[in-house]
Amino acid sequence: MRGTLLLAAAISALLASCKAGTAPRWTYDVSGMPATYKRYPRHMAVDYVNRFRRTAYLPVKQPMEEYLSDEQRRWISEYGQPDYRRRLFRERSGEKVDEWIYLAQNKMVQFIGGHVVYEGPVTDLEKTLIRLGYPSGCSISQNEPSVERFNLTYGRIFDLEREIISLAGDQIVFRQKMR
Repeated sequence: MRGTLLLAAAISALLASCKAGTAPRWTYDVSGMPATYKRYPRHMAVDYVNRFRRTAYLPVKQPMEEYLSDEQRRWISEYGQPDYRRRLFRERSGEKVDEWIYLAQNKMVQFIGGHVVYEGPVTDLEKTLIRLGYPSGCSISQNEPSVERFNLTYGRIFDLEREIISLAGDQIVFRQKMR
């Protein structure tokens, strides 16, 4: 009986510690300094289980004032309304990411829980997702320790034409249309 109670307490403590923790806002470089990192969605492709719509980014037409954190409001007062806002997505560690794109300033910002976790330039990956939406297929490979390669496949169910876009380091390195 006592062993069962100890096991149950250990399992509940383990589950509580996993649930309460969140992904870190930064990574640390070799010198020990904090550095933000870009979040990627857990599921990139349209697979009709995790993602039903192809549209990744919606143009911002109305002022975004309600349901924003103080940090997001400060961001809007400094840079104005974003041009595009990505649909909320779950990143690889499970947290929901809110992503804004400022095309004129070539700026992208990601928020988790209303706090800025990454700020950087708009890359070819975001431009492709704005123009074409989520791909119908995606494979991810690791070329170098810090460079992921995305192979995005765009096509419709009853259309034989396919477009393959390969990105390394968020920049297009290969593009081909096939029929």
